Amino acid sequence: VEDHRRQVLAALGEDLAAVILDGAAAGRGRDPAALRELTEQAPFLTAGQAAEAGLIDGELPFDAVLDRLAEAVGAAADDLPQIDLADWIEVCGRDEPRPRPGRSVVAVAYAEGEIVDGESDSEVGGATLARELRRLRNDPDVAAVVLRVNSPGGSAAASERIRREIELLREVKPVVVSMGDLAASGGYWISCTADRIFARPGTITGSIGVFGVFPNVAGLADKAGVSPQVVRIGEHADADSPWRRKSEAELGAIQAEVDAVYEAFLDRVAAGRGLDREVVHEIGQGRVWSGRAALELGLVDDLGGLDAAIAAAAEAAGLDRDYAVRWPAGQGGLFERLLAELEQEEQPLAGSEAVVIRRLAGGAAAAARLAAAGRVQARPPFRIDARF
Repeated sequence: VEDHRRQVLAALGEDLAAVILDGAAAGRGRDPAALRELTEQAPFLTAGQAAEAGLIDGELPFDAVLDRLAEAVGAAADDLPQIDLADWIEVCGRDEPRPRPGRSVVAVAYAEGEIVDGESDSEVGGATLARELRRLRNDPDVAAVVLRVNSPGGSAAASERIRREIELLREVKPVVVSMGDLAASGGYWISCTADRIFARPGTITGSIGVFGVFPNVAGLADKAGVSPQVVRIGEHADADSPWRRKSEAELGAIQAEVDAVYEAFLDRVAAGRGLDREVVHEIGQGRVWSGRAALELGLVDDLGGLDAAIAAAAEAAGLDRDYAVRWPAGQGGLFERLLAELEQEEQPLAGSEAVVIRRLAGGAAAAARLAAAGRVQARPPFRIDARF
């Protein structure tokens, strides 16, 4: 299993590296093989080395950059109009004016985070997102919907609940999926039956597979001197209990449920993507793919970002250029989202004991999230930490 996992991740890493090198080579007019050779020579380049290699045009102090910009726009060097990031986002960001009466709308919904049963908090609640999609289906002003998916998956039951609402939504208006950095397993489950799917070349997607999680803390409780007393009526009344091991019969029932959910996953993908079921099984089995590889396999339709998905949704709905984009309330502007990302960085802790405590706490929190996400889960069986 470990060797197979390593092979899968190595293949994904090679593909993502090729995406980056091809993009850099196209942008700088270089040969991708030459850029790959550069990456093998040293872990990083100085500015001078990068300029010599043609990766940048040169190195300048900031005041000289401002002089160049002033020259480009025909302004005096000491009177260059400037705008900071927050103001630029306010002008060019996502806050669209309310659509005037009679103006058609492309609505954007978000599936951002792990997929869990029930209501959304910091995750994607199956009940919450399903209700939002149902509201958009019944909204006469909404002509098309774009679902932005950036999720590693989670609860299979919640994923199916969301996918079912997408299926119903498609009966009355176009639905286009825009994949972010990660739309894997449950994230792909909710995407696979959309009218059209956009991914970035470096999007991590696929992972068509499921597994069951049932924590067993009996050994830990014994070491801690904890002896839980259970009163049960029926042989399997406490089958979900974390305080004991599962019997062979219980494990068999769990495996049968996992198998049934995986078969359903194959059915959804085969029907939604117009692929042979055996082909889906062959490219499934939990394997992750880059967006570029997913396009070749037929798992997505196009390479592009959110803007391309919105334009495609408007086109599918037969809208002309005079349409509005409605963003979900409370989603926040890009600036606030960037700040939130920065604030999520871990605070530094000193000392080996603190490091151990932090890792244990992180592992316990991850285990708790897994246990709470649902009986059977559609997510990669490992954490992908992609660094570019």
